[in-house]
Amino acid sequence: MPTLDLAALVAPLALNEFVKRHWERRSLYAPAPSPDRLTGLFDRARLMAAAHHPRGAHAHDPRRLKAGFRDPRGEHAELAIDAAQVEPLLAAGMTVQAEWLHETDPGLAALVADIRRSLAVPVELDVAAFLSPAGSGYGLHFDTTSMFVLQLAGTKRWHYAPTPAVARPLTNVIPDAAARAARVHGFDESALLVQELSPGDVLYLPAGAWHHVKATSESLHVCLTLRPVNVLDLARDLLLDDLLADVRGRALPERPGPHPTDADGRARTEAHFAARLDGLRRAVERLTPAALADAWLAEAPIDGPIARDAALERALDVSHRRAAGADGEAVVLVTDGDAVLATLPAEAEGFLEGLRANARFVAKEAQAWAPDLPWEDVAMLLGEFVALGVLRRG
Repeated sequence: MPTLDLAALVAPLALNEFVKRHWERRSLYAPAPSPDRLTGLFDRARLMAAAHHPRGAHAHDPRRLKAGFRDPRGEHAELAIDAAQVEPLLAAGMTVQAEWLHETDPGLAALVADIRRSLAVPVELDVAAFLSPAGSGYGLHFDTTSMFVLQLAGTKRWHYAPTPAVARPLTNVIPDAAARAARVHGFDESALLVQELSPGDVLYLPAGAWHHVKATSESLHVCLTLRPVNVLDLARDLLLDDLLADVRGRALPERPGPHPTDADGRARTEAHFAARLDGLRRAVERLTPAALADAWLAEAPIDGPIARDAALERALDVSHRRAAGADGEAVVLVTDGDAVLATLPAEAEGFLEGLRANARFVAKEAQAWAPDLPWEDVAMLLGEFVALGVLRRG
């Protein structure tokens, strides 16, 4: 299937119009320009394979698989499940939710890489799938994160707010009947838009937008969840080395004596934290706007294509291995531990060997690592690795 970047997801709306009018502001329904827009991206069989054979950092996370259903009061509820329960719970009418699928499925890993590259702002991006029998779905709620819903199979009816009820909320909200009746956060069912998604359709919801959904036939969709970096994330990394330079800041104080109310022990504890707060204040005073700006630009490179004379250095050691792509042709998976960072054509293997052997280099030197590729393709690969954080500009 063709590359799915952000422009392809919001088409036919122009990308600049999406950013200006919708990003973190307004919901967007993007009907499929053609029914095959998402064909081959993911399917039921690959969901089952990922459920039974997970890989990556979250392979053993108990939140990886969940089932959603209505409790005896008619309210939304969910529970953690294991792979053996997936088919029985689907048969019982529950929705199965599988998280962090991009860590297991190479096709979804490539999608994440394409979206991050085209988004041009630093985000954590993960992929979940929702498989719902007809009549199943999720109750009213809003989330702390923006998301793109990609309808892959079947149909699902969405009731969603055109704008956020809360701008950049700190917590998810799942209101019960009393909260709905009290119009929590201005909730008004009559103000929700209604749209049935069919295969190839895309729905964008900003964080804080109310929504509830129900499958009108067996439905499969994937959800791209975007978790933006905030100023505290940037500042934390910059402050950490400064704060931990003092060995006393590397551990918590001892408990204040045999009992927490011991007066002398309590005073020693407060004195310890007072010293740490003084250190934090001094570190914040040393932090400059320029340092934060540099950290932001490093998270989201926006300085254009890679020039032949650009100095580059390896920021992350990665591995690679051959695999079979969705069409059966050989591809190369670029991995960081168990996580798949990118899926590249087999012709890029020489490029990856050169990358592993050179910690610092000038961009034009990489041409020799992949002599069968034109410079434009080599520059694109270098740019992808800068966007992924494997390389940084010198």
